[in-house]
Amino acid sequence: MAVEFNCPGCGGTLRTGDGPAGRLVRCGGCLAVLRVPDAQPLDALDDATDAQGRTELLPVAHPAEAVSPGPAERRPTRPSRPDRPRADDRYDDAEPPPNRGQQFWVSVTLVAMFVGGCGCCGLAAVVLPEPTWHEHESEKGGFRVDLPGDADPDMAMRVKPQKDRKHDGVEGTSVWTRSENYIVAHRDLKDARGNPRFPDAKFLETEVKAITSESNVTLGRNEPATHQGFPARDFSYEFKNGGTVSGRVVLAGNRVYVLVAGGQFSEPGNPSVHRFLKSFRITDKKILAMRPPGAKDETDDPPDPPDDDE
Repeated sequence: MAVEFNCPGCGGTLRTGDGPAGRLVRCGGCLAVLRVPDAQPLDALDDATDAQGRTELLPVAHPAEAVSPGPAERRPTRPSRPDRPRADDRYDDAEPPPNRGQQFWVSVTLVAMFVGGCGCCGLAAVVLPEPTWHEHESEKGGFRVDLPGDADPDMAMRVKPQKDRKHDGVEGTSVWTRSENYIVAHRDLKDARGNPRFPDAKFLETEVKAITSESNVTLGRNEPATHQGFPARDFSYEFKNGGTVSGRVVLAGNRVYVLVAGGQFSEPGNPSVHRFLKSFRITDKKILAMRPPGAKDETDDPPDPPDDDE
């Protein structure tokens, strides 16, 4: 006949089959090990149904298997080597770890991504080699300049076209390890009939204004200069999210040269930007012959020279 009693651990009602009182069983609800008390056995009707005749489903107390006698709340143990403590002994009395919400793990992930990104950028700056400089000469544009890498044949795709300012050529390179661009764009000015147009030096101010007209940039330097006897203008602008670009516009007869260098991680005083701007030379003899009378082949220093200790 079945015996019914309550589990002291979880409070659940247990029933066991035939057997002597005092034997060890395991609670089907909380798995606690306990002894069957000496209780009045149930008759066959009570063992199967309740007062309304419904079948009653209760947790079943399973017989314990090979366990050492001890308190009901003690966890079952497993054999361990005598010369080494069990790995789970440290956690018998430990409190469970606190629950972590979704916001906590999102914060941890974002912090890990930020630290990893900074580490990768710093590692790239240390491990990756310095750019290899060489002289680039453009037959079409009639100039030469030092570039920190091979000329990119698709450089024109990196320059956003502007209304009434379609360049005849765009040449230069990109240093992807520093997110920097080095660009020389040029175009010949013509009137509506296709004849050469020779504007005065005020044209350069209009050109700088058009270059820095984007909403995400702020104009910095904007000063007059000369380049090989031609009027020029030095300028710089900063991105709102960081980074500086320096440039020079040269009005050589009816040809305009626009030089820009820098990027979102570049800062004023960048020696690479200074070298690029300073190395630019016009080589087209027809263009050089258009210098104003009495002009000397002199060039002002480009903007953002390097510091003395660099």
